[in-house]
Amino acid sequence: MGFRLDRNIPTITFTPPVTTLYNADYSVSGSSSDANGIATIECYVDDVLKATQGSSWSYTVGAGTQTAGGHTLKIVATDGVGRTSQTVFSYTVDRTAPVATITGITPLADTSKLNGSVTIAASGTDANGIDGYAYATTNTGVTDPTSILAASWTAFAASSTTISFD
Repeated sequence: MGFRLDRNIPTITFTPPVTTLYNADYSVSGSSSDANGIATIECYVDDVLKATQGSSWSYTVGAGTQTAGGHTLKIVATDGVGRTSQTVFSYTVDRTAPVATITGITPLADTSKLNGSVTIAASGTDANGIDGYAYATTNTGVTDPTSILAASWTAFAASSTTISFD
């Protein structure tokens, strides 16, 4: 009778997402390998088992329904003799919209109409930071900015808080 001593834990190949802030579901995938084969891959969210899969795996994290705040995704690989390894990805669910303010319009318009070259300055605050600013122009009054179609918004230049246009 022979035996083989297993001193190696399984390897997990996983490229974490680029961002760590979410307000909607997102998917992750990877693979695992071991000389004795992979018995299971387990996906945990906040230490609660959500899925059990084989050596190649994918999982959709339900961030769209999670509470705001910090969370963890843990992937645990178990090989054919019961040895385990794990990788953990921490992320934040952000449910609070940033607060944006127009801090200046140059030159200041007469009445409420602009004519000629204009520079708009903006500022914003958010507990998780501001990635950038965007503006939309319309020929009608808007009381609810969420009613403006996404295609109508134009981003400011990267890292800029002002935009000028004619």
